Amino acid sequence: MVLEYAENGSLRNYLSKKNRKELRWKNKINLLHNIALGLSLIHENFIHRDLHSGNILIHDDREDITCITDMGLCKPANHTNTEKNEIYGVIHYIAPELLRGENYTKACDIYSFGIIMYEVISELPPYHGHDIISNFSFGLEVCRGEINLKFNIAVPQLILDLFNRCIDLKPSNRPTAGELKFILHGMIGESENKANNRSELIKQIRKADKENKKNKTNKTTIPSRVPSSRSGTNSIHPTSSTYSTHSTYSSRIFTSIESYNDNNLESCQI
Repeated sequence: MVLEYAENGSLRNYLSKKNRKELRWKNKINLLHNIALGLSLIHENFIHRDLHSGNILIHDDREDITCITDMGLCKPANHTNTEKNEIYGVIHYIAPELLRGENYTKACDIYSFGIIMYEVISELPPYHGHDIISNFSFGLEVCRGEINLKFNIAVPQLILDLFNRCIDLKPSNRPTAGELKFILHGMIGESENKANNRSELIKQIRKADKENKKNKTNKTTIPSRVPSSRSGTNSIHPTSSTYSTHSTYSSRIFTSIESYNDNNLESCQI
């Protein structure tokens, strides 16, 4: 078997490189659009079921050629999971409904895309700084909406709104891959035309860049707020671009929290 070589490796490796070029908003939007494009093609008939930044390859520094790999777990869209108590993937990217023992759907891939979206925008690992003592406790926190991600930089509101839709606790509130592709494609056109003073996205990008430049000068960060559907949430404030250990972000088999006999599970329902 001969496979095409991706010189930049995985998206995860690319984002952790110290000497790579700076990613501007148009680069980030372009990168996310290409991932959404690939996912929309997969979703024509299949569900990926293990989407994360380690499974996305970048061919060159233009970020306009990406490839979604590791399709071994890919199943037809109408496939019914017969082993609901077992989940395979990277815990940070697994949709809350899967942790509750529900079936895989395309919306699960969209949730994973949302976590990837966080990585591309922040250029940091997801939930970095959050000590995952056990998969069970982390799963409960995610399902209850007790933890949420905050960006380490100011983010244009239109991009932030799209991110929030992707990681919504209710699968029905998430966009489709086709919708993501369409929205991000429109954002590419706007971000490349900086002279368009009527563009709301351009206005928001300028505002975010101004705030980020100011914060960088002052060596402070004011994270963008990620609203949660639950009260009393714990927000993760990332501070480092280091992926702590490779094993932490590797796919593995997990047991759904539904398989545990625990009185706390009732509060995990939406």
